Amino acid sequence: MKTTLKDIHNLIKACEDFDGPLFESEAVKKIADALQISKVTCRVFSGGVNTTSEVIYLAPSSKLGEEFDFSRQTTDTNTIVMRIYRFPYAPKLDEAQLDLFNIFADTILNSAGRKNLSKSYDHIFYYDPVTAVPNKTLFFKRLHALISSKNQDRYAVVYSNIRNCKIMNKLFGYETTDKMLRDFALGIYRLLSNDSFEIIARLGGDNFVLVVLKEHLDEVLKYVSSVKVSTENHEDLIEYVINVKSGVFLMTAETEDPGMIMSSANIAVSLAKKSESQSVVFYTDNTSSILNNEKAYVEELKNDLNNGKFIVYYQPIFDKGNSDEISGAEALVRWRRNGQIVSPASFIETAERNNLISDIDLYVLETSCSNLKKWEEEGKKLVPISFNFSHYDLTTSDITEKIIKTIDKYDIDHSLINIEFTEAGFHEEYEALVYAVSKLKNNGISVTIDNYGLGYSSIRLLQELEVDSIKLSHGFLSSDNPKTDIILEELIALINKMGLHVVAQGVQSEEQVKKLIGYGCNFFQTELFEKAVSERFFVKKLSSNNQ
Repeated sequence: MKTTLKDIHNLIKACEDFDGPLFESEAVKKIADALQISKVTCRVFSGGVNTTSEVIYLAPSSKLGEEFDFSRQTTDTNTIVMRIYRFPYAPKLDEAQLDLFNIFADTILNSAGRKNLSKSYDHIFYYDPVTAVPNKTLFFKRLHALISSKNQDRYAVVYSNIRNCKIMNKLFGYETTDKMLRDFALGIYRLLSNDSFEIIARLGGDNFVLVVLKEHLDEVLKYVSSVKVSTENHEDLIEYVINVKSGVFLMTAETEDPGMIMSSANIAVSLAKKSESQSVVFYTDNTSSILNNEKAYVEELKNDLNNGKFIVYYQPIFDKGNSDEISGAEALVRWRRNGQIVSPASFIETAERNNLISDIDLYVLETSCSNLKKWEEEGKKLVPISFNFSHYDLTTSDITEKIIKTIDKYDIDHSLINIEFTEAGFHEEYEALVYAVSKLKNNGISVTIDNYGLGYSSIRLLQELEVDSIKLSHGFLSSDNPKTDIILEELIALINKMGLHVVAQGVQSEEQVKKLIGYGCNFFQTELFEKAVSERFFVKKLSSNNQ
């Protein structure tokens, strides 16, 4: 059968539209018959692993004879391998036929490679590389399609946030944590229906979003709220329960704005993250008003902070090994609100959530430095003052510079300043903490690990951080676990051997004080000896301390 240039042109056009088998293409069949080709197969290898295999051409009554392999690398990791078989009785190709054969092979191989490359780019564009589930782009594309289908009232949108991802990275490493996230996402994916608009997508970081049929919602939420993943880490089998907070928006027939859908689900998950008891919050009209109330509360916080309605109290730290004298104090913030003094327990969490905590912490530092300068000029004998900085402050890149600048503004001796970081926060911002501690120490400012024993209580902190003192958590000291006394005695001995001070806070009985002194702890910050007092009363305490 004679082949013309027009036949080759038709072959190229047919392969441009290639999307799988070419059985029905007359252009392909004509040249394949002329070359007595019986079968063409195509395999895709990704990273050396065969991911796709298909027969793209098969002649009627095909019998396999001589085979020819062609391959082409389409990306750094993907390779197309095509195998062409001729009939066993087919004569050897002459020079003209061999040219045609190579044109046939290259045309189909190029077409297959182009299609595979297109699919690879689609996957990069639409799928998250860590979890292999759809990304935000594909999610919104599917959400638009769902709304266009007019079936959105059958579905709910679930916005889920994985808690403590930073801690997981510290405990297990990034690679293991990524595998846990992948297992989490794929576990949900298996619950979803492929025959509907159900989808899970990763928005980025520790945030995922789902579209779920309302009839499946309870099952999915039950799974999402407590996902246990198992993985190997340094040859150890780890089982870890991923803590997830979710916000749910139930769509109606009138729901048509994807932005409003996501905003509502985001509002609901924000409330879930603020709740200690609820892992799932459903969006209602009241949900939005709750957040609006918080916004008004935050504005009040900002205004009162700027208008000097926050005041500083001081709780003395006593040295029971040195005639019960005041050896220092911790500066504690109070809010003068509507004629009442409000303790930080009622507003600190709100300040942390709304990025106000650094402003409050620096306000306390500046107020106290001003007081220290005034007391110095009045001839008072000064004692070091401690300031508790939240681990949220560590996300502020220049927090140490701001601390040092504030101290130097009032020409305060750096040895009079002690900065405390809560032990539980060390695990979430460890690298930033190491930098902050090093910079503060290099500038002659003392550093304390506060509330040690409340969180993970890692010995690594004592080993790697150059701190000056350890404050033992009240919760740790008051534990009724029979092992606590053994741990306390050994821990205090260890801290003392390292040349650090041990401060016990919140001790509630003289009996406990005597026991801790016997273990080697001499410094106490507790209402048993003195509660936090205003500046005026603290100055009187300092005066009596000098006598």
